[in-house]
Amino acid sequence: LVEAAALAAEGAEVVLLWCNPHNPTGRVWRRDEMAAVASACAARNVILLSDEVWSGLIFDEAATPFTPLGRVAGDDLRWIS
Repeated sequence: LVEAAALAAEGAEVVLLWCNPHNPTGRVWRRDEMAAVASACAARNVILLSDEVWSGLIFDEAATPFTPLGRVAGDDLRWIS
């Protein structure tokens, strides 16, 4: 998905909107999933915009703890949270 968006943009800025927890299902993305998306965006110079507005409303955080993007973002990732 990230690569397809970067290729389609042909040099323009690309922003990936990432919802965590996902709306409307409430699915919380695992830390390794967040790290993989952050890595893919950094490798392709894609800006990652993380919508974390529902992070305070997680029903079973013991099952899948919420990980903010800032905890997995490396120095080479352009991101907004």
